[in-house]
Amino acid sequence: MARKVLLAQDVDPSGKRLLEDNGFEWILAPKEDEKTIIDLIADCEAVFSKTYFLNENILKAGKKLKVVAKHGAGIDNVVDLKTATKLGIYVVRTPLANADSVAEHTVGGMLAFNQKIIQMHNATKVADFAQQECGDMHEIKEKTIGIIGLGNIGSRVAKICALGFDMKVIGYDPYVNIKNIPDYIDQVSDINRVYEESDYITLHLAATPETIDMVSEKQFDLMKKSAIFINQARGNLVVEDDLIKALKKRK
Repeated sequence: MARKVLLAQDVDPSGKRLLEDNGFEWILAPKEDEKTIIDLIADCEAVFSKTYFLNENILKAGKKLKVVAKHGAGIDNVVDLKTATKLGIYVVRTPLANADSVAEHTVGGMLAFNQKIIQMHNATKVADFAQQECGDMHEIKEKTIGIIGLGNIGSRVAKICALGFDMKVIGYDPYVNIKNIPDYIDQVSDINRVYEESDYITLHLAATPETIDMVSEKQFDLMKKSAIFINQARGNLVVEDDLIKALKKRK
C-alpha cells in the first residue's frame, strides 16, 4: 500500500509526479475546511500547505503524521509550530524556492514607482499622451537602499541593486557573519542608520517575537520624508496604525 501525502492546497503537476515517482499516493483536499482536512489527514504521513494554517486540532488528528511541508519560505502562516514540536512532527520549508522572484519583485516595485510605470500604462490605455511627461520621475542609480535582513532574499536584492544599478547598499542583519558579506554591502550594526540614511528601506525577515511590530512611529520618524518603504516580508512586522498615521501625515 502506497504511503499517503495530503495536499491541503493544490500544487503544480510536477510536484504530484515527483510524489508518484517516489512511491507516494497524494490526496488533494477538495476544500480548505478544518473538518475536511481532519478527516483526510488521519491516514497521511505528510501534509503540504501553501497558506492554509494547520492548527492544533488538525495536527493531533494526524496519527501517522511525520512531516509538515511548507510550500514556500515562511512557516508562521501554515503550522502551529509549538504543537508540531510537542508531537515530534518535522516541519520543513523551501527557503530558496522563491528567493529570486521576491528579490526581482522588490526591485520591480522600486522601478515602477520611480519611473511612474503604472501611471504611464494607465494613460496609454486611454490614449492620454499629454500625461506622459517625465515630471517627478527619478532614476534609482546611485540612490541608497537599506536592506533589513540579509538572508536568501535580502542578499539577492543587494546584489541586483549594487551591481545592476550602481546603488549604495546599507545592510542590517545581526545573525549574518560579516565575513560572509560581499564588499558591495555596507553592513551596519546600528539599525537606525538604515532608516536615517536610505532612500529605500526594504524588509526581508521572518515574523518572530523579535521582529513583529519592529517598524512603528519611531522608525517612520527616522526616515527621510522622501523615503520609499517596502515590506516584502510579513505584514505584522509593521504597526499598521502607525503606518496609516505616517501616510496620512504624508511622511
